[in-house]
Amino acid sequence: MTFKVDGWVRHAKFGDGQVLEDRGDKVMVQFVTSGERLMLKQFVDKGVPPSIGFKFPKPKRQKLQAAAK
Repeated sequence: MTFKVDGWVRHAKFGDGQVLEDRGDKVMVQFVTSGERLMLKQFVDKGVPPSIGFKFPKPKRQKLQAAAK
């Protein structure tokens, strides 16, 4: 199964998430309630956003500066 970057998936335990990267047999997903996870494709199905126009919040500036160090 192929997943598009920015496409939505659903996982039985972690819920709805957006694909960040397709890595062959795995996908990196940003889940709405569980953060980023690397998942085997066989454990996710195509999904939909939790609401129309949903976007993940951008990290606060302090977190961005700490990550750059």
